[in-house]
Amino acid sequence: MRKNQTTIKTRPARAVSQAKDPRESQFPIIEQKQTKPSSVIRSSKKSLDFNRLIKNPRLNDSRIEEALEVDLSFKKMEIKDNRLQKSSPQKPHLQLISETSQAEGEQRASTPPRKNRKEGQDFNARSESFATLEPLHHAEETLAENLKIFIKIYEIMNSLLNSMKKNTTLELINQINQYMELTEDTGFQYLEELLQEHTKQVRQIFLILRVGIVVLVNCFFDLHFYLSSISNIKNILLYNIQNLSHLSDILLEKLKEKPEYPLYLQLYSQLQFNINKKNSITKKHDYWTYIKQNIELLQNLYKSLTKSQRDLYQFLIIFLRSIQNYTIKESLRNLQEFISFYFTIQQSYQGLLGIPLICVAPSPYLPYTNPKTYTLVLDMDETLIHFTDQTGHFLIRPFTHQFLQEMSQFYELVVFTAGLPDYANWVLDQVDKNKNISYRLFRQHALQYSNQFIKDLSRLGRDLSKCIIVDNVPDNFQNQPDNGIFIKTWYSDQNDTALAELGPILKQIVMKKAEDVRLALKEVRKMLTQSIQLPPLQG
Repeated sequence: MRKNQTTIKTRPARAVSQAKDPRESQFPIIEQKQTKPSSVIRSSKKSLDFNRLIKNPRLNDSRIEEALEVDLSFKKMEIKDNRLQKSSPQKPHLQLISETSQAEGEQRASTPPRKNRKEGQDFNARSESFATLEPLHHAEETLAENLKIFIKIYEIMNSLLNSMKKNTTLELINQINQYMELTEDTGFQYLEELLQEHTKQVRQIFLILRVGIVVLVNCFFDLHFYLSSISNIKNILLYNIQNLSHLSDILLEKLKEKPEYPLYLQLYSQLQFNINKKNSITKKHDYWTYIKQNIELLQNLYKSLTKSQRDLYQFLIIFLRSIQNYTIKESLRNLQEFISFYFTIQQSYQGLLGIPLICVAPSPYLPYTNPKTYTLVLDMDETLIHFTDQTGHFLIRPFTHQFLQEMSQFYELVVFTAGLPDYANWVLDQVDKNKNISYRLFRQHALQYSNQFIKDLSRLGRDLSKCIIVDNVPDNFQNQPDNGIFIKTWYSDQNDTALAELGPILKQIVMKKAEDVRLALKEVRKMLTQSIQLPPLQG
């Protein structure tokens, strides 16, 4: 590779927007230490420290090739899914990093330019067709599973209401996290089939409930508004709980008509036990009448509590009109596409809330087709470029253009940045003029928790055995450390050769047709460890 000159790109100065420390947030909930939801559990660090690798003269191209050859013998070895590994005991992590990366403690937040550049708009338009995609891996739905989730939702909503009454704010956040994890990939299709004559009303109940959670979370950004709206927020929870209670009675009557009702009796008796009846409704049609009245009341409450946020208000007006026309999964995806970006912007100025799943775009992020088989995910800031807030300039790391050009021949290239879309598109439109990068992922695609932006590769919609991420902050890929390569943080060193040295290793993985990139990286890491322990060469 021929070394390219470091390029300086400039633009007018921009306002700095960094994610605030949780203790500086207005909302008191996030002052307390929270337990991470299972979706952001931290794994042990086993990533490949590429900074040490390229400085090790003993690990030359022939040794790398030898290490990758070993991977071919592991073709029949099964690698458990990352989700299953989380429940198993953690193995001791391999620590090859002598010093903590200077950028690990930095807050990686960027404010976009005030106006979208045309190039960025054109690029984002290519991703609009993904809006109706369903997750690549989703739990198989059954009527029993739908009923279990329904019961759990009812319990969570009651707990939310009790937390509001007791003002136990930490519990409130934890319960919202539980609700988001429980409903992230649930369409209640079997409940819809069970109540075919009332499909639209069933959709309304669950979607109106999700909008209520969104409105509740939105109130967190303004402490004064939140405190002054407590009664309305409690009413939102109460009306939704009433709808779930009415729906439970309707479902019970419907289940009695099914021949396999005894199979569901024990399960549904739990729901009957948990729901306290506070009304004397006896006719089935009265249930739907009360549900309709509650939905109208809830819609008015949502509009009242979001009027001061024009973008959110206008979106909810349109969304509430259309929810009867789409499946629950389709509507939830459309809602989450907007909400993830909206809350990401809010958190950029107000601080992180500690509710990662409500602020992340729906998965999968990428379309099903992948013509290159292997996927290479690249960080942007301090990996490919370095931006200086004070001057409004950014520098391009040496060998970046050649690296992107060569890797695009072997990998599907994805840039995954913690920056906001306008800023990232403005940078990448200048860095990647040859369109070598296939897709761009932004802050709303990362799990935002405790001032970290975790890049969860399982949400890409790609086979993890064929996916590699290169980042200068190992914590960013902590959910899949075996897929990661830690690269040295770059600011302005024009003699840097990290990308030039990394290219041959990545090419060898593809050329050797590695069955599992995690095993390939493991073998390179093993070779690296052995070579570090070898005594110095004699003579």
